[in-house]
Order: sequence, then C-alpha cells, then structure tokens
Amino acid sequence: MIVCHVLFGCSAHQQHPVPTTPLQRYGRVTNVRGGGLYDILITDEAGTGTQMVLIQLPKKFHKVIWVKLGAFVLVELLEEVATKIHGDILSVLRPEHVLDPPVLTPATVEVDQDSTEDEAEYESGSDNDDDLFVNRNRMHVEEESDDDE
Repeated sequence: MIVCHVLFGCSAHQQHPVPTTPLQRYGRVTNVRGGGLYDILITDEAGTGTQMVLIQLPKKFHKVIWVKLGAFVLVELLEEVATKIHGDILSVLRPEHVLDPPVLTPATVEVDQDSTEDEAEYESGSDNDDDLFVNRNRMHVEEESDDDE
C-alpha cells in the first residue's frame, strides 16, 4: 500500500492519510484547470451536501506529481479565503486506499456512480465510429470499385 504525500514523499509502509483537523477533508478531482489548479468536489461542513472548491497543488510539486481527473485527494482548506483558491492538496490517495470507509463520502460516491454508468456505456459493445476523431484537413474520397472489367 503506497500513499504519495505531497509534503512528505512516497512510502510503502504508510496508511492512507486521515484528516486531523476540521479543515482537512477528502475530495475528488472533477476538473483540471492547469497551472496546478484543480476543481475538487468535497462535502460541506455539516457533511450533508457537497460543494465545488478551487484547490492548488504546491508549486514545488508541479512537475513532480500529476493528479489525474477523478483522483481522490486530501485537501486542507484555508480559514479565510482572500482569493478564489480555497486551499492546498495535502496528499493524493491511491486507488487501494479509496476502498476504506472514511474516504467514501457522499461527494465521492455521487461522482463515482456517474463514472460507472459511463464505463458501462463504453463497454456495452457498440462498435460505431461516430465518436472517433475525424480529420477535417483531409478530403474524404470514396473509392469506387471497378468490378465490371
């Protein structure tokens, strides 16, 4: 079991990080804005609803750690928000740590159900080429077969 802590490095002997303060929460990356900024879906303070916040990855880890879309992270929110950024990413959780019950919050389960439906649609066996990339810079010419000769 490996957890990559943003601030402490990777270790195979560490358990998944647990929030130690009320400002630390689990979340799921829903959008990557670039420049180390991520939209993350977290639960609100009461734990009943969800909210979308803009979180940053510390600058010294921009070219070291890549956070994928849909990844689970532990974030620390700022007490007073002066800008659009609401906090920092403390650690990126690996998939085996997401199975632990404390990580499965209503915010993460909600997004997880949507992603499983998309995967089921993809794996349904539809072989149409409608969703493939079409290069518009090339002329499409249909070849006619000359079987008469």
